[in-house]
Amino acid sequence: MNLVLVTAPGIEPVTLAEAKEWLSVSHNLHDGMIGRLITAARIDCEKDTQRAFIRQKWRLTADEFETDGFVLPRPRLIEISSLTYYDADDEQQTFDLDGLWIDSNSEPARVQLATGSSWPTTSGRPGGVQIEYYAGYGDGAGSVPDTARQAILHLVAHWYEHREAVIAGTIVAVMPKTIQSMLDDHRIWHQW
Repeated sequence: MNLVLVTAPGIEPVTLAEAKEWLSVSHNLHDGMIGRLITAARIDCEKDTQRAFIRQKWRLTADEFETDGFVLPRPRLIEISSLTYYDADDEQQTFDLDGLWIDSNSEPARVQLATGSSWPTTSGRPGGVQIEYYAGYGDGAGSVPDTARQAILHLVAHWYEHREAVIAGTIVAVMPKTIQSMLDDHRIWHQW
């Protein structure tokens, strides 16, 4: 299986103004850099927790349908937009989502066949089964838990202060323990 980000979030969980206030920066000279640090910090925190913070679109691909269904990484599942596959004649088809049970309460979400449904025969094409779905806490920064937003601010401050990977022999590229602790409640331990 392979997981690819199709559409990145349209906004960040932390605004430039919030980050500048956290950093005590009142000038505009570093706005571009701080904006890039916010995005990088969000991506790093999402990677660490295995979550999507703000609504984003993902594509999970597999070579064939899984008997036990699929686990959809990067919770929380907002909605499945499509499930496509290449049939026995190698023609792309769309699977009717009404034939699925979608457990969006589990994290990560699970997708299984509903009673009376069956997986169609596929062509065997590599990556021939594709599930596209939206994941995240929601569309706005306010939907992201405060501890995750605070972790992003801490990481932005850490990177803003320490712009090099090494300072006097000390490696600072590793996420500080305080930030990891803030993210612990949001971390997904499931390996897919």
